[in-house]
Amino acid sequence: MKKADFFLEMPLLPEMIPILQASIENAAIVFGMDRKDALALTLSVEEVYGYMCNHSDSIENIKLECKNGLYYMQVDFIFPGRNLNLRAFNLCTRISLEDENQLEEMGLLIAARSVDRLYLVDDPGGAVRLSLYKEKTYPVVSGDVSIDERERSKFALMPVEAQDLKRFAQLTAHLDTSLFIPSFLLYPGKLVDMVNSGEYRVALAGDEQQEVIGGIVWRESSPKTIELFGPYIFAAVSGMAEALIEYCLEQIGRSDAVGVINRYPTPWLSREYFELLGKTDVYSPEGNKREAEAYYRQLGEDLGLKVWTDPDLTAYLQSQYQRLFLPRNLKIVNHMGEQIRSNSVFTSDFDHNRVTLRPLMDGRDAAENLNEHLLLFAHEKIYNIFFEMDLAEAWQSRLVPLLLGNKFKPCLILPYASRGDLLLWQYEVGDLL
Repeated sequence: MKKADFFLEMPLLPEMIPILQASIENAAIVFGMDRKDALALTLSVEEVYGYMCNHSDSIENIKLECKNGLYYMQVDFIFPGRNLNLRAFNLCTRISLEDENQLEEMGLLIAARSVDRLYLVDDPGGAVRLSLYKEKTYPVVSGDVSIDERERSKFALMPVEAQDLKRFAQLTAHLDTSLFIPSFLLYPGKLVDMVNSGEYRVALAGDEQQEVIGGIVWRESSPKTIELFGPYIFAAVSGMAEALIEYCLEQIGRSDAVGVINRYPTPWLSREYFELLGKTDVYSPEGNKREAEAYYRQLGEDLGLKVWTDPDLTAYLQSQYQRLFLPRNLKIVNHMGEQIRSNSVFTSDFDHNRVTLRPLMDGRDAAENLNEHLLLFAHEKIYNIFFEMDLAEAWQSRLVPLLLGNKFKPCLILPYASRGDLLLWQYEVGDLL
């Protein structure tokens, strides 16, 4: 499906805000957002732009890239690197109405809570890219969905049509509740748009009457890594799960991906195709614990990577890379008193009853910031707490002693899942239960 993106370049002047507002709101509506979502995204963009106007020393141009993702819209600010205080992007931020300096940050707090996700990366040439990501609103799966219990002896892979995709999502959402079902599968219309966007792919299996009885989903999570979900099986037919996996691997084999990750395998995933990456603990809302395995399959030659590590993490990384036969050049990061900014920024991504923290900025307040997040999650009775660390980013290694000192344990290495390998940490909830 054709997608239209557009670009803006404008000076950082408050009087330009009405032009920016009209551009973003109209684009969001044209891209298919309902008015409520369009206004939320517009408000977020306006607040970030206004904050930049107030903290710019000169009249300079800023670039904005607006992407139509079919099921979402993303607005990227591209600007020269500067020490902006973005602490209000933290979920746990509290602002005092008595403090004028903090009141200036109110717009950023509103911006962060008006979108679904934030990203901050360095662009080539010394620029910084701040991304605001807003998903469209879709109706959730509703009603009782069932499949008839008649015996089936045959299956065949079938063309992926919109109505069959929605049926697949409805059936998946009603599987055993002990399985982790990605939240996007709770919204059938959203799955259709995800596939039409080209960012997600699905293979479906049908019976003799072309009734959907199984499926598998995959997406490119980074240029070198594919993330796989499933397979999901709704009728017992011999060989169907294997056929779905083999078709998926055949399609992926035509890409530049080095490997495939399945972080949430189902009982129908044939382990013979994959290697064990590691395990995490999964807690129910009642606090009951079980183990969840994650799997990996290498598709092409891994030429190796440079990995930044803290001395306290080196032994763990060496043992895991040796076990997985992944060539990595480990480099110890030495912290020698260099100055860092005052305020750290962590984003919080939620999916069901789990949250994943991702560092956007390091700062001297990182320990306090992490503790505030953990207190917030404890208050909300969220027990599945994770932290993602990109091992290609040397600055993130500063957080290793902090994580180890706050009951986090390293549990999974996800090869090439970001700029480099991602290391997933899990918080040991212990006495929170």
